[in-house]
This record gives sequence, C-alpha cells and structure tokens, in this order.
Amino acid sequence: MDEEGVKSLASFPDKSAYDRIMSRGGKLYYNAPCMIVIPIKEAVPKGAHFKERLGFPEGYEIDIAVLLGFAENPGGKPHELDMDKLSFVE
Repeated sequence: MDEEGVKSLASFPDKSAYDRIMSRGGKLYYNAPCMIVIPIKEAVPKGAHFKERLGFPEGYEIDIAVLLGFAENPGGKPHELDMDKLSFVE
C-alpha cells in the first residue's frame, strides 16, 4: 500500500505532498508496524487490490487508515499543527 500510495502522490499535479514524503525517505506510512483501515460504503479510491486482500464486504471501499507505532528516534520535533488543514463537524 505504501508503494502504491507514493505512486499515486507522484501522479498529482501538485507535487508538494510527494516531495514531502520523498524528503523523509519515501515512506508514506512512516514504517508503522500496524495499520487500521476503516472501510466506508461508497468511495472512489484506487484500492480494489487492497480491498480484496483485506476482505472488505461487497460495496465497501477504503476511506482512511490509522497507523499505530512508535518513533524510531524518540525526541524528534513533531510537525507544526496547521489549523487550516483541519475540519470540524458538529
């Protein structure tokens, strides 16, 4: 999934996300040892191969993945929070 995700980012006209991922070693998922994938009823991602491998029920697609792990080098500086990239639903 990591490799396919990086390929997908490389195809976007805006290369900023791809460049950011490549600057940290080309690992979209931070080498996390565990990923939780949450399916949704309808979506249009490129994920048929992974949907099949993960055994999603008919009619469900990949929506979001949650990564679990720990920092390889603890004590690093976390990303700055950009409130413009957050959405709140009430």
